[in-house]
Amino acid sequence: MRTWLHRVSLAGLLLLSPARLFERIAHDPWYRDGLFDWLNGLRLPSGTQVLELGCGPGALALELARRDLQVSALDRSASMVDRVRDLAALHDLPISIHQGDACASGLAPDSFDAVIGASLLNVVKEPMALLQEALRLVKPGGLISFYLPNPSFRRDAVLDFIRAHRIPPSSAAILLTWSSNARALGHEQLLALFAEAGLEAAQITHHLGGMLSAVSAQRPAGSQILESVPC
Repeated sequence: MRTWLHRVSLAGLLLLSPARLFERIAHDPWYRDGLFDWLNGLRLPSGTQVLELGCGPGALALELARRDLQVSALDRSASMVDRVRDLAALHDLPISIHQGDACASGLAPDSFDAVIGASLLNVVKEPMALLQEALRLVKPGGLISFYLPNPSFRRDAVLDFIRAHRIPPSSAAILLTWSSNARALGHEQLLALFAEAGLEAAQITHHLGGMLSAVSAQRPAGSQILESVPC
């Protein structure tokens, strides 16, 4: 019963303040642990110039900065950008923060060693446009990686995960609400997208009990830069 009451509350929060809802998700231990598991697997060395597209309330950007990386973060939402800026100042973390379209950022090409995004590739209208912008922004040989739900992220699997990990009702409500609204991309679809974009050595890893995936690849040396197209 409590879980359903929480879900009703979350639905209202999604309508009234998406930034607050996304911040709640980003700071729940089950989400943060999966996010950091993905980040650990990227093995980004100190000093790496990394851009997070669709940074939301900044949980990942803040963690990247704590790991001594040179961090830039971009989101189209003014409230999200303001929140990241406030948190970066509060924790005295050097993050370059930008407001803009993830598919047409306006940032300079060949600027980053890595371009990453969480729960973004599955929500933009044109995933290929997002990949092309990531290609434009990353240096030749640089890393592109996106973390997102896969088709296993559905009610039955979520309920199993909740029971196995003893997730409390408020967090369980967030998981169930997210899974009922999330668009998922399958592994074959992801690999096909990355291949069509011209990325090399694409690999997929599994997180959050196999319900989320990360796909990572490299920009080939000498690859053609395409013009940005808004998402």
